[in-house]
Amino acid sequence: MKSFLIKLISLGVICFALLWVFQSIVDYGLRLSDDKLYYNWNEIYHGRVNADLIFLGSSRALKQYDPSVFENKMKLSVFNLGDDGASFNIQKIKNKIYFKNNKPPKTIVINVDINSLAKANKLYNKKQYLPYYSLTNYNELNSIDKDITIEYLVPLYKYRKNLDLIKISLMSYFGHRRKNVKTYMGFHGSSQSWNGEFEQRKKELNGNKFDYSHMNFDECSEFFKSMILELKNENNTIFLVWAPEYYERQILEGEMLLKSKKMYKTVADTSEGVHYLDFTKDTICYSKKYFYDSYHLNKRGATLFSEQLADSIPKYFNEL
Repeated sequence: MKSFLIKLISLGVICFALLWVFQSIVDYGLRLSDDKLYYNWNEIYHGRVNADLIFLGSSRALKQYDPSVFENKMKLSVFNLGDDGASFNIQKIKNKIYFKNNKPPKTIVINVDINSLAKANKLYNKKQYLPYYSLTNYNELNSIDKDITIEYLVPLYKYRKNLDLIKISLMSYFGHRRKNVKTYMGFHGSSQSWNGEFEQRKKELNGNKFDYSHMNFDECSEFFKSMILELKNENNTIFLVWAPEYYERQILEGEMLLKSKKMYKTVADTSEGVHYLDFTKDTICYSKKYFYDSYHLNKRGATLFSEQLADSIPKYFNEL
């Protein structure tokens, strides 16, 4: 009986080890992939970006800050690290990977707003993070997703709902890397015109304003301040930029809009090398032709806004 148990345990250990090896193979293959989900992540992970200017933020960064405009106007290398559904606590995951593997940028632009401030309790499009699990980002991931611990401990468990990724990974080893990238330096603009979702949302609110009662404003503010402290060093400059929002949306944001703006401005005013730029009163905000919804500019609006910001940033350096 003792001999049988030893053999059984040995077999279990061998199987467990083999699963870890196979997971490592899958992870590595995805980190080779040019698939649209992983291409920009892999540029960051492998230290191939090293930009002078980077943009951090949620989908409002991803879709509104066009690197080509800044490259042309400012003559700098530029990369957009914006990500759909990424509030500040989620952004920290990608930020850590970037700063670990790439040279520090001279200029950091952080898109700020109300929704980015609210702490997320779910990883949007979680499969994008799977190949990059490591001890260095465990705390950030675990604070958001309750399944992270078991996914770290049990080999291949993290791929249980995404078996298609195993195929993509294995194809990468044979040169089939699915080059279907639709971004430029991380930027993914939208050609949509106004979609009418805002009008429907107003009907649902029935005269009320947006509800932010779920937000612990003080806690979220302290988290943001700690993020700025981590990002700031003596050699860089940080711009907190509140990009245009459709003006009627700003009315529905009510007191939280003013409260959030005051906090961001205070952070900038009390931090050396940090500046706050507010575009919520710009003429862009009053025309639907520049938006595809009340919170996101389309390509036309993104180009105009990027041009304005690219003209604004150098003025701060000229003052130094």
